Amino acid sequence: MKKTIYSILLGSCLSLAICGCTSVDPDYGEDIEDFSDVAAREASEKNAQGFTTARPNNNINKNNDQSAESSSEASDDTTSGTITETIDYNSDYKAEIQEEVSNAISSASSIQDEMDKVKKIADKYSSYVSIAGTQEQKNMAAGWTCTVWDEEITKLWSRISDTAEAKTKERILAEQRKWIAMKDEVRIDSIGTSVDGGTAYPVMECGFIEETTYNRCHILANELAKINGEEYKMPDKPIYGTYVDNQGINIVYSYLVLRESKDNKQNRVSISLYNQGHLEGDFVEKSDGVLEFTANKGDIKGIIKVNGWDGASFEITESDDTMYAVGKKYEFGFTF
Repeated sequence: MKKTIYSILLGSCLSLAICGCTSVDPDYGEDIEDFSDVAAREASEKNAQGFTTARPNNNINKNNDQSAESSSEASDDTTSGTITETIDYNSDYKAEIQEEVSNAISSASSIQDEMDKVKKIADKYSSYVSIAGTQEQKNMAAGWTCTVWDEEITKLWSRISDTAEAKTKERILAEQRKWIAMKDEVRIDSIGTSVDGGTAYPVMECGFIEETTYNRCHILANELAKINGEEYKMPDKPIYGTYVDNQGINIVYSYLVLRESKDNKQNRVSISLYNQGHLEGDFVEKSDGVLEFTANKGDIKGIIKVNGWDGASFEITESDDTMYAVGKKYEFGFTF
């Protein structure tokens, strides 16, 4: 189950080189750097190594001489009508995204309102994937929403670090470090590597990063709201996603991945159990959060219970394999 450090780094570097998808982690040490300096430094290092960071140029009615290979027309609906924009898929838009997120934070009436505003920003950039004319443009555009949520998670942590009591900060920091330590391996376990995914892998990768960072932002937003004495309603957690048993530390021991059905096929399940084995199969939802699992060979069946933000569990109900005893239950308490 375990991946080598080499394979993890290779998968990350290959896909980052293609799509410009950047995931800049804040410095979670005691002395926190200015996060904009961290981002600028890492961007400079990537450029020096031949990496590219592509963002849209959102200037209205400009760059009309761009060729079909580097630009596309987009329509943004507003209350007053439609605004036509020229999207330059080769432009760096990081500064504008940072400004948009900062404006959303400063204008928000609450943490809940802030997350709603940032979600609208992310949705806007996500729409540029669908209008992209080439796979390369789709790959580039897929990274834009990642940048939005990278910026938001940095801002959330900065305020938690500044305002939380020592014990609260220590608890949140410990969980955040676990998330950071595991997320690359979880990505590979969930969607594979760039070698497996082909030219469309950057879109898959950035979609996974966007989803998991978005989820983590909600967890941190909930924590910040508590610190501020605010109410915060966590959104309903879809059953699909990755759930991890990390034994309370920074390592993936076991994982449960639930994938949504595509093209009218079965919903898929991937279960990796530490020192035991790997199960692949499908599931049928029987009731809210209760799923019936059947292994590909039909020799093992079980019940998966998804507890939203609190993780998931898997219990074996039928088995012809002595390695998987009936009644054995596995817990996956860390939600990605």
